[in-house]
Amino acid sequence: MATVDDDAGTSEQAIAASTWIMTESHEFLQNMLSYLPALELVKCARVCHQWKKEVDLILRSREQIGWVSYNYNTAREGGSDHILGHFGENLDECVQSLWSIPYHVLMFTELVRCTDYTIGTRQRGHFSMPGCGFGRQQKWQEIHHVLDLIRDRLPQQCNLLSIQTSGTVGTYRNMQLAGESEGDGAATAILFPKMQGVNIEHLKVTRKSLTEGSLREALGIAQTPDIKCVLLFGFGNTPAAQFLATRLQTSFRETYGWDPVIAGAIGDDLLTKQDLTKEEIMTKVIGVTFSGPNVHTASVLLDSNVCSKDHVKLELQKLKKVGLCEKKSVAFMFACVGRGVDFHEEENAESEAFHELFPNTPLFGFFGNGEIGCENFACGKAMTSEEDDGDSCMDKLPEIMHGYTTIICLLSFGPAT
Repeated sequence: MATVDDDAGTSEQAIAASTWIMTESHEFLQNMLSYLPALELVKCARVCHQWKKEVDLILRSREQIGWVSYNYNTAREGGSDHILGHFGENLDECVQSLWSIPYHVLMFTELVRCTDYTIGTRQRGHFSMPGCGFGRQQKWQEIHHVLDLIRDRLPQQCNLLSIQTSGTVGTYRNMQLAGESEGDGAATAILFPKMQGVNIEHLKVTRKSLTEGSLREALGIAQTPDIKCVLLFGFGNTPAAQFLATRLQTSFRETYGWDPVIAGAIGDDLLTKQDLTKEEIMTKVIGVTFSGPNVHTASVLLDSNVCSKDHVKLELQKLKKVGLCEKKSVAFMFACVGRGVDFHEEENAESEAFHELFPNTPLFGFFGNGEIGCENFACGKAMTSEEDDGDSCMDKLPEIMHGYTTIICLLSFGPAT
């Protein structure tokens, strides 16, 4: 006959076994925790040292890129009670469901005020540009308020770079195009996690770095010779962006004998100015660099003669033939404000052409007032033309600043295939 002591001993054994399973069984913990999104895993990591160890292993194995897009013309019907409208709802859903923790967020937006996000900028056929109708001080108060709301929804260590534009290009989370917005009221954001063999850094520029000494040393990138791609954004100052892009071309060619992909455009304004010094703001140019052995990239230029969807697809075939892996990839499209529906006489001509050829690659970008970039299919080697004898002469560097064009840059992440 069992005694009270026997029952107590059995209970203690059962508790001990359960505790062992919940704290020491690697297989059980991996299986249980693997079903949770990243932010839930961060909470679980606080339970004990063993759980934190298992969470770290799981998060290191995940490299999911997230994104959010909103376009007033193609957004789902009905209003939203969210302070940032449907964009805010989608951002919350994205961050909460992501399998990786975002560390870098790149945002292109036509929207400035909270009301821009909740009602868009077109009402009853009346068009008004976002940010118009209020003074400079009030404008920046509104901007900082919106940025604070966005940052509150991101992990604390996340870097945010937000640029106000005259038009955007985006992709919904279900891989359907959000379309090309030309001031209709749209925003898009790309959330990059930490990825093995990939390093993403903001490129902050001062006047001194543009005029004195080695450009690479002045910009703090002298120790990263494996930079594969530089996204450059000017805001209200085309010459500074053009000068920096040209100097980057020359510096890389002279020092390393090869050409990184350089792509970008001139936007309306930089919204995240509070993250820069006054000297960095004065240059009116900022960038994002992608470096590391697991970064692979190429770019194509659509010039003013490319004026139909079929012609766009023909040019994009050059990008397709490079053969970059599309499993974990993103693409950026930087188009002239004049290359929209009026230019092509149909909506979304360029973004739809890209989507048809690259259905598994989300596309983001904006319409700007000057495009930065060139065709670059060299994938980390020096570009040469058919007329070259194989030597990469400095006087044969391609034109880097354009008008009435579109630059499309494809970025692929992962081991080379």
